[in-house]
Amino acid sequence: MLLALARTIPTRVPSEIEELTWGDVDWENNTLLIHSPKTRKIGKSARLVPILPTLKPWLDEAFYRPTEDGELYVFPTLRLNTNPGTSAKKFVTKAKQQIWSNFFNSLRASAETDLMDEFGLRRACQWAGNSPATAMKNYALVRKTDFVDEGDNGTKSDAISASDAKSDAESASTV
Repeated sequence: MLLALARTIPTRVPSEIEELTWGDVDWENNTLLIHSPKTRKIGKSARLVPILPTLKPWLDEAFYRPTEDGELYVFPTLRLNTNPGTSAKKFVTKAKQQIWSNFFNSLRASAETDLMDEFGLRRACQWAGNSPATAMKNYALVRKTDFVDEGDNGTKSDAISASDAKSDAESASTV
């Protein structure tokens, strides 16, 4: 669920997700309240984000999974000084995929880029908790699919290789 959340909602890992409680999940309104230690000092302590359809099954499964009675936090083990980056890289390696640099920042960039494409810059920035200038400078990815294939009479190509995706994510995180 950690990877699903980081890839769907542009969250800062671990700071924003380690504070996420089940009380922050509003099932009725289909929203999450994300607390942001980074922006708290400038008066933006939290933001409301939608629970998108790709994330909902993961939240449902985690919520209904048997846990200790009264479990408050969505990710209780993150509060025990564990390193989510190390754990995530183990999952990627176990799936026999290549590990990329700036792991969670790359997930944040791809999530925010997807939100920009689907919902527009204003909503994507609101849900990511950053300004349009910050989003465009640090998170907006240009993918190979954004370019027109000359050989296809002006149609966009849907094909993108794993190495293309990796270079797209790395370029956003190094800007």
